[in-house]
Amino acid sequence: MHHGGRFLGISFGSIGTGLPKDIVQQIINAERVPIQKMEQRKAEYNSKKELLGELSGYVGELKGGALANRTPRSFRELAVLSGDNDLIDIFVDKNKANPGSWQFEVVKLAQKSSIFTNGVEDPNETYLGVGYIGYELPNGEEKEIYINPESSSLNGIAKLINADSRNGMHASVVNDGIDEDTPWRLIISLKETGDANKATFPYFYLVDGEEDLYVDQQREGHDAKIKLDGFEIEIPENTAKNVIPGLQIDLLQAQ
Repeated sequence: MHHGGRFLGISFGSIGTGLPKDIVQQIINAERVPIQKMEQRKAEYNSKKELLGELSGYVGELKGGALANRTPRSFRELAVLSGDNDLIDIFVDKNKANPGSWQFEVVKLAQKSSIFTNGVEDPNETYLGVGYIGYELPNGEEKEIYINPESSSLNGIAKLINADSRNGMHASVVNDGIDEDTPWRLIISLKETGDANKATFPYFYLVDGEEDLYVDQQREGHDAKIKLDGFEIEIPENTAKNVIPGLQIDLLQAQ
């Protein structure tokens, strides 16, 4: 500053003023606090908005799943009152079933065609010879299973029968608990029940065995027989799906 021909030096700074050196930066930071709080609230708002959107989507999916292909029947409740729960199990489709009362009787359960062989001493060690088993399926197709020395036991023969998924048969080795000397037998049965699934059960052609193997007992397959309000109905399995609309009735035992 020029004064009366003299120059006076004036300086501004923090020395001796008692002010911090970064006073300007602090003032700027203080001014930014409201802005930072606003940005924080905005981020929280966006997060809540995103969560609300997800929740809305889930509710929409739930609503769509509940109402798709549904009628007012879907929201009603139907109770099944059965006189004997040991004879049948009942499952209700409330979209198809109508309230009503029926007299339902299980006359006869459906059963599979099956055979019971004679008994042998041991299921693994008793040698039954080599050859083949022949049988005819319900469609008239003739089948043969060849028995080699390594498979010539009850368990070996059962394994060969069960290994062919196309033959429609199942074999089990059982102990009949009756004959102590020769208790082991082979049961061969069709996998399906009903009259239409009857098979001509096998004949065994095995030679040079320690024991002969032959069919000792045979049980033919047949349909289940029920009565609905006194009218007799036959079904091929032990489940009645279309006899009464909206009900699936599993037959447990006949009486």
